[in-house]
Amino acid sequence: LGCLKEGSMAFAPNLSPRKTHALAAVGFSRFEKVVLAFAEPFWERVVGRRHVIHAPSDAPLPRFEVFFSLNAARGTAKAPHVLVAIVGGAD
Repeated sequence: LGCLKEGSMAFAPNLSPRKTHALAAVGFSRFEKVVLAFAEPFWERVVGRRHVIHAPSDAPLPRFEVFFSLNAARGTAKAPHVLVAIVGGAD
């Protein structure tokens, strides 16, 4: 997206005005994720069986405040319990 927005790529034929306008309107920022696997879903004792967990913090930015529990997508009982931590926003 960055290359398209700065105009360093050329297209033949040129992009339509509609597509050029759409590219100008789209933005992006940092989006990091960490996937963690555990033998037991310890978080369920605290928040229940929620799939999205918001855990606000006073830690300095950037910080992980949103977690996704992927337990509903476990294929077998032997599969690990997975928690995905997400941080995003401007640099």
